[in-house]
Amino acid sequence: MRVFIFTSGAPGEDSAKTGPFWKEFDDRYADKFIRHLTDNPDVCTGCGKACNHCRAGYKLDYADRIAGTHVHPDKLLAFVDDPYKYLPKVVRSHDVTLAINIHQDLLLEIPELAARAGSKALIVPVEDPDWLDRWLREELADICKEKGLEFAAPKPFCSLDEGEGKIIDEFIEEFRMGKPKLELKIKDGIVRSARVLRSAPCGDTYFVAHNIVGVPVGEELMHRAAKYWHSYPCIASMKMDPEFQDTILHRAGHILYEVVDRAVRAAGKGS
Repeated sequence: MRVFIFTSGAPGEDSAKTGPFWKEFDDRYADKFIRHLTDNPDVCTGCGKACNHCRAGYKLDYADRIAGTHVHPDKLLAFVDDPYKYLPKVVRSHDVTLAINIHQDLLLEIPELAARAGSKALIVPVEDPDWLDRWLREELADICKEKGLEFAAPKPFCSLDEGEGKIIDEFIEEFRMGKPKLELKIKDGIVRSARVLRSAPCGDTYFVAHNIVGVPVGEELMHRAAKYWHSYPCIASMKMDPEFQDTILHRAGHILYEVVDRAVRAAGKGS
């Protein structure tokens, strides 16, 4: 399976412009995601010089599965009359398209480009309420259906789970990312080992798993997991999301608690 990634954040001719008619974009999340996807050693610096390369045994380098990337400018007018001015004329053949923090006028054209390139699914992660509103999500879903593409807009990306479609399920399984899954071994009420079966797309699950080994099951375990999740760090937005009536960062935190709790229950509390 090959993926093509659209993102934003490249310095452009309008980067210095300011005012209410301009929208700014950055590649902070996309950069983290791509570093995880290619197993870049700089994706996690949480342990500093004490790093013991906890990701090493997982074989996480999927660089050869990336068909290509296209980076849009870091600043565009709020309304773009000619989206194709900023879109590639040709997109390499691939199976799954990812669009991360894209101007809405450009985003609406991506399903057409994806379908032409043979893509069978479009995933639009939402790490900030400004990335995708409800109207645009529904519009994209309709366009993707018309083009024969599966569609998912996980908010946050680490909420992506099976059930969105056959191709998206294959993406989750092949790249071992989406809603995290952990396998714990617990003895005498203490976590003795933690293995990542599926990571959050930013890669922070490996850091959390490494740092909860040796911790007693219970409140202390949840505190330790949250501490290292923040330290990685999770970079989802702290803006209030109108659909959740909460922040996407908090939503990601609740997912983490659920994942750890489920792994503890599956393992049993030990003797």
